[in-house]
Amino acid sequence: MPTESDDELVKQCLSGDKEKFRQLYEKYKKQVYGLAYKMTRHHEDAQELSQETFIRAYEKLNYYQLGTNFRAWLLRILHNLCIDYQRSPRHSRNEPMDDTIAETVVNHAPQPDARAEENELRKRLWDAIDALLERQKEIVILFDMDGLSHREISYILNISEGTSRGELHKARKNLREKLKDLL
Repeated sequence: MPTESDDELVKQCLSGDKEKFRQLYEKYKKQVYGLAYKMTRHHEDAQELSQETFIRAYEKLNYYQLGTNFRAWLLRILHNLCIDYQRSPRHSRNEPMDDTIAETVVNHAPQPDARAEENELRKRLWDAIDALLERQKEIVILFDMDGLSHREISYILNISEGTSRGELHKARKNLREKLKDLL
């Protein structure tokens, strides 16, 4: 049986079939959590932001415009929640990235003797990403780590596609400069 499109699931949910929202949740829960974790670098806060994202999406589902990109709409909700998070006192705490999230940064499975070196590389990379301007950091995470298009990023961040491309270029240039001894 072919899977239903996001728009079909939204229509059915709005028509009273609330179980269809569970399918949307199952489809996007890992991506929402992953992005929340990359933005907060704190497991419990990422879980809380993920949960709040889906609650708000469910409550505001009638505002979603059919025919647009549901994933981008959902991630825009998360982005707005992350902005609120960054303004909150919780923002100052960070924890080391766990291995499941870090694999998006390091593309190979670590060998036991390379674990310390990999951890140092991961720390340096995240320190460099954290040192970027907030907008550049968001675009690097959305484009390079989560694989979103510039069109989706422009919707999520409420910027033009050209701005997304330009800021990504600047961010990569800054990262190359900060990490030049590793390249």
